[in-house]
Amino acid sequence: MRSRNELKEKFHASREWVRKLDKLAELNPGTMEKLHSLAQEYQQKLSCLGLRDWLFIRPQLNLVMLASEGLLWLLLLPFFLFGAINLFPLYALANFSTKNIKDKQFYGAVMFTVAWLAAPLYALLLFTLVCLFARPSVAAIYLAAVFISAFFTMKYFIAVKKWLGKIRYFYFHAVHQPVFTEAMELRNRILEIIKQTEKG
Repeated sequence: MRSRNELKEKFHASREWVRKLDKLAELNPGTMEKLHSLAQEYQQKLSCLGLRDWLFIRPQLNLVMLASEGLLWLLLLPFFLFGAINLFPLYALANFSTKNIKDKQFYGAVMFTVAWLAAPLYALLLFTLVCLFARPSVAAIYLAAVFISAFFTMKYFIAVKKWLGKIRYFYFHAVHQPVFTEAMELRNRILEIIKQTEKG
């Protein structure tokens, strides 16, 4: 978990960047407009490739590292499936609640709230179902395992998505995929403008 000091430093760094960008927009609106245009084009290419910016700042990837990580996720797959299968109804309900929400920024908050409110009822239902086939003590242990696995299941899902992103990055870099190359060039141009802004 991030420390309070780390979060505070990130907040101040972000605020400093906002100040610099505001100053750039005021003193050199042409450069600011160019930066905005490049950033939009860069984001479009990342979306097309299914990549995230953080992949471009990681150390050089290699097959051994990717294969080792893949083996780890394969070994942990049964634990993920246990949590995913048992918690799917709760997830489906939370996801359904976002059906009429147009702004995706609110998806996470709405899903969390719905899942949190529905969790006690779902736990009672799950406990009752397990009690039909086992003792209450066994049902209680099973229920505890299900909800403890929720955190792991979420972390596993995110980690595997990142791993797949690394594979895509490695492949695109290896074959010199044209859109990938263009994205790298755009990123370098954006960083160059940012460096010039920092000097200013």
